[in-house]
Amino acid sequence: MTRRVLLFMCLLSVGTVLGQVSYTIPEEMAKGSLVGNIAHDLGLQTKRLTSGRARIYTRGSDEYIELNRERGVLLVKERIDREALCRQTTPSVTLTLQISDVNDNAPVFERSSYEAYIVENNTPGLSVFTVKARDADWNQNARVSYILEDSSVNGVPVSSYVSVSADSGVIHAVRSFDYEQIKDFHFRVKAQDGGSPPLSNNATVKILIQDQNDNPPQVLYPVQTGGSLVAELVPRSADVGYLVTKVVAVDVDSGQNSWLSYKLQKATDRALFEVGSQMEK
Repeated sequence: MTRRVLLFMCLLSVGTVLGQVSYTIPEEMAKGSLVGNIAHDLGLQTKRLTSGRARIYTRGSDEYIELNRERGVLLVKERIDREALCRQTTPSVTLTLQISDVNDNAPVFERSSYEAYIVENNTPGLSVFTVKARDADWNQNARVSYILEDSSVNGVPVSSYVSVSADSGVIHAVRSFDYEQIKDFHFRVKAQDGGSPPLSNNATVKILIQDQNDNPPQVLYPVQTGGSLVAELVPRSADVGYLVTKVVAVDVDSGQNSWLSYKLQKATDRALFEVGSQMEK
């Protein structure tokens, strides 16, 4: 008897069709005969077929082909009679290999740690920056949500300082910050996928508060009470350069915002006195 051949079309489905391969075999092949190495031909690892619970679908009720997940090959399962199976001029059978996704990948942040800045006296609700994580799984298993992990800053819950948008990963300032009260703090954000059970990963975020020039200098000496003038006695015989007094002042701001300079603002006769702009004298 002349042996006829059958054309098997195999579609790979992982949510959407990602690949297609065809095999031609003669009819009447023995059970267990090799049809094709589908794992190799579609560029899949055999463990992906196993973890994804790969299976074969056919249009009819008869199953002529089976998938060996461990080897990644298609095998003849039942005797194939071309005349009984296919009566069209070009005999072919379409099989669908479906691989369902397993939640085997945790979300991964773009960076393991982040650093961001907030200028003090900010408006509450300010968008500071965004953390981002990606998940290599599919559909619900790849859906990432962001969670602010419980911790405290100076004994206060971190949730009273910042918040994180569960969907977008945007970090918002909950309060207005004062550099003179807090200069920096850190916390952790968790990225969690939608699988069951869910997988997660963490990233550390450090916030640094930037100083503004929002504090005037304070004169510590000479002490002035009730707006009264401070009197200093100068000997009639004082020579040029005689030290009359020394003004001590401080500014609680930071960096250049705390640098002080001095000048005479009012004097009955400016020719009689001078003040060192940096020397406080």
